[in-house]
Amino acid sequence: MTPFNTLLFPDTDIFREKLYPLFLVCQPLRYLQAVEPAANQERMETDLFMESGLCQAYTPAPLGENLDRFQHLINDIRHRKDDYAAQLTSLTVAGLSSSKNEKSGEARSQIVSTLLKNHEVSADKISAREIALWQARLVLAIAEILEREEADLLQELYYLDDKELAMFQELQGETSSDGKSLVRELEEIRTNLQNPRPGEIRTRFQAWLKLMGNKPLPDIHLWIAGSRDAGDEIFNRYEKKGPGTATPVLRLSLPGKIEVSPVHLINQVEQFHRAAAEIYDSIVRDLKELCQNGIASPTPVESLLPGEDDYVEKWDSLVDEHFPSNSHSSAFLTFYLLPECSIAELLSLDSETDVDTQAKHGLMAILHT
Repeated sequence: MTPFNTLLFPDTDIFREKLYPLFLVCQPLRYLQAVEPAANQERMETDLFMESGLCQAYTPAPLGENLDRFQHLINDIRHRKDDYAAQLTSLTVAGLSSSKNEKSGEARSQIVSTLLKNHEVSADKISAREIALWQARLVLAIAEILEREEADLLQELYYLDDKELAMFQELQGETSSDGKSLVRELEEIRTNLQNPRPGEIRTRFQAWLKLMGNKPLPDIHLWIAGSRDAGDEIFNRYEKKGPGTATPVLRLSLPGKIEVSPVHLINQVEQFHRAAAEIYDSIVRDLKELCQNGIASPTPVESLLPGEDDYVEKWDSLVDEHFPSNSHSSAFLTFYLLPECSIAELLSLDSETDVDTQAKHGLMAILHT
């Protein structure tokens, strides 16, 4: 299969059932790793993904000698139940967001300085730049913790069957103190957990971008947004720059989730890759050519990617054959062309690739689950 280097943003924890379907498209899937793994870290099952070439971690701002202190801090946030930990867990992603005024900026720096001091890192001896990087790492690490906790809670809510809900309802009475039924309250909780929060995504993206700017990017063919709100961070910047209009050019089906062990997942993905190799190569070839060629304006969307041999229909059929929607639910990737502007340039990120060889147009896909 043709290599198709991809970069996921702003997600930093890719080992989740809803993101595993991206392995069908990505060769490999690169993702930002906020901190490097410890030298003595135990081998994990998910390391198999790296070894098989399905994904590749990218750590542009390693912590080095402060790695142990950072990990102790994150363990405190995750596990300790005293007042100190409660204060830390209250520092949600939104609480660490960028500020529009100097006063709030000073408050954020003071929060980070206090955290560092409590973990024997003297904030007086490190630069404002390093404090900003610590803050970005904290934002992404806390976002991972909250996302995992919310996913676990959502799963537990789905396990409640009608009989259990009826029992809870009987114990509680007809309505709660504010007049809502328990069933209605649970449905509201489920909805809130499933709906993305734009402010939180924006903050995560800013933290992600802060770390990404510390090292030249590897060669990236496709940028993948983990949600529509994440994609909007690119669209908004592109609209302000104004060289053209982001244009949808392709939509591919994916399973909504893959719930198997790492070993079985790798086998399933490799089987799909073998079955879809010819189709995949055609899709990648057309997408790469599209990003390199000039585009007449205006250009009908249907003429950008003609879809020779009906490869989109064949791809969708293969996905349903290997990952039936009745057992894996369904999702899709929508690909967008950003004419006359690479995404690295749009985000003011340096690239390892020679400028003359870079694509003329940016290419981004948004995962819809």
